[in-house]
Amino acid sequence: MTTDWRNIMIGCALLAALGLPVLAAAQAVPPVQNEYRIDRQAWGQGRAQNWARFTSFEADVVDRLRDRQLNAAIASADDLLALYLLASGDVRDRDRFENLQRQVARFITDNPSLTDIQDPRQRGDRLLRLMHSTLLTRGYDADQSALSTLLDTGVYNCISSALLYLVLAAHFELPASGVIMPSHAFVQLTLDNGETVEVETTSADGFDVLRDPEFFAEEAESWFSERRLVVASYADYEQRRVVSAAALGYENMWSQHISEARMPYADRVRMAELKGMLQPDDVTAQHNRLIYYFREADFLQQHDQPRYQALMTLLEPYLARWQPVALAGLPDAGSAETLLPLLLLQAHRSQWLVQNGRVAQGHALARRVIVSAPPSLPDLDVVLDTAFQALVLVLQSFQHQQQFDRLPEVMEGLEDACVQSTRCINAIEQHYGAHGQYYWDQSQWSRVIALYHEYLAMGFETANTPVFYTNLEMAYLNSFQQRWFDEEREEAVAQLEVCVIRLPQATACQQQLQATRQSRP
Repeated sequence: MTTDWRNIMIGCALLAALGLPVLAAAQAVPPVQNEYRIDRQAWGQGRAQNWARFTSFEADVVDRLRDRQLNAAIASADDLLALYLLASGDVRDRDRFENLQRQVARFITDNPSLTDIQDPRQRGDRLLRLMHSTLLTRGYDADQSALSTLLDTGVYNCISSALLYLVLAAHFELPASGVIMPSHAFVQLTLDNGETVEVETTSADGFDVLRDPEFFAEEAESWFSERRLVVASYADYEQRRVVSAAALGYENMWSQHISEARMPYADRVRMAELKGMLQPDDVTAQHNRLIYYFREADFLQQHDQPRYQALMTLLEPYLARWQPVALAGLPDAGSAETLLPLLLLQAHRSQWLVQNGRVAQGHALARRVIVSAPPSLPDLDVVLDTAFQALVLVLQSFQHQQQFDRLPEVMEGLEDACVQSTRCINAIEQHYGAHGQYYWDQSQWSRVIALYHEYLAMGFETANTPVFYTNLEMAYLNSFQQRWFDEEREEAVAQLEVCVIRLPQATACQQQLQATRQSRP
């Protein structure tokens, strides 16, 4: 995975975007397989078309934030507080939300003098100092990224303290944005004259901090160390991104408090869905949502078919919407790490379509996934195997209808990809085996022989290759016996001679040929 702000976890950095542990992708804390074994009977029933279980309060907040299009640069203090507490992950009912809301309201009513300060610089500086003296009272903890915990305990890090400042700044009419660095986050005020002021929210005296090359060369180490922050470099600072107050809240939905070490699996699925639903048009925001949907599909397909069907039925509109992006590849998908689960889920979807009678649609989608997957994609073999499984199901449906001649229609143009996929090779092997058995049962030995030679000419080497050679030799012997019985003696002997010539080892054919020649006058 790339080393940007989403996947380092030092100091006050946001938590990594998820990898795919089933594919051995990089992950700070390997997931426990048993954590997938949870009760999902109440899942997939939310009005927001969500898979994980949302409380009515969470669904109400999602509706509220969606209606107000909170991606806009300007958001109200109330909307920001609702978003940030939703992002905390542990505020799931209205009573708890209102209790935390009252704490913020109490700060506002206890400090009316802030409203009287006309100079936004002075007002912003005073706000930061009051925030530290009354709310940020228990010290800094690099991993404490939830605003709810800050309000409960007074413990904070750069993200949670920045979120609190942004809520209060919106109330006190200070135009504020979030700023993200590779290992840090802070706030930026933009004054009416266009001037910007940087606010280091982890420090009471962090208003209007000057960050220039000289600062990072001469003062940064002591400044960051005194405040127990990771020492950043000027190169880090140059990589900063200024984002809206709402956007910083969305990023908080994959911060430290959402980590696998600190939040149960079901809640992490819920948080990934919330983030994706609140940023429905942002493919990067779908990253963790896609990862968890793939984990769910992969697990349920193996262990709980009814729930798998429920999941894929629910996801069908979502996956259909993202199909063009998945098949377009990069750069539309944002990164290879996001493209991977996009394609894996489309491959799963192609299987589901075939299983549910939409054979042509599933067949076409599986082919497009195979063709569009970039050769450099991480875990390409898993994508190919998952898509080829859909084609296996297509072939099996044709086999049940004894439509064996449709193999080229299914696999044509996929030869190069097929040789990289064990599942594809096995599917072709099974198809030729079933086709051969069909003719075997009818004693059509010439067709059996032609089919087996056609398969073996493909050059696949599997555990069943010796079986094909054995069966092929037996087919030659059966053809000999049939022709001999029909008194086509010359043709019968010719079958044995061809067997000996074409097969690398044809001991039985050789013995029968010798015995036949010796018995003839």
